[in-house]
Amino acid sequence: MQIEYFNGEKYLYLPLAKQTNMNRNNGGLVYFLLGIYALMISWHYNHSIILLIVHYIFWPIYLVYELLTGHLSHDLWRSIPASYFK
Repeated sequence: MQIEYFNGEKYLYLPLAKQTNMNRNNGGLVYFLLGIYALMISWHYNHSIILLIVHYIFWPIYLVYELLTGHLSHDLWRSIPASYFK
């Protein structure tokens, strides 16, 4: 609880949720790793630098598209990224 003043008026400030650095850092790491995963899938199917950049910018939409069209079914969701590390 904290008391703040605005235009000479006294207000009580109650924070709704305490944010920590750990919560924000984990979200950024997951976002980055899923973006890299989208790049691996994009390069596997397209081999185009321009599409690679577009898919990295819009990777959430691209991953949903790949899931809905079935390009990641039959264990391809695991074997495509693994093929880069053989």
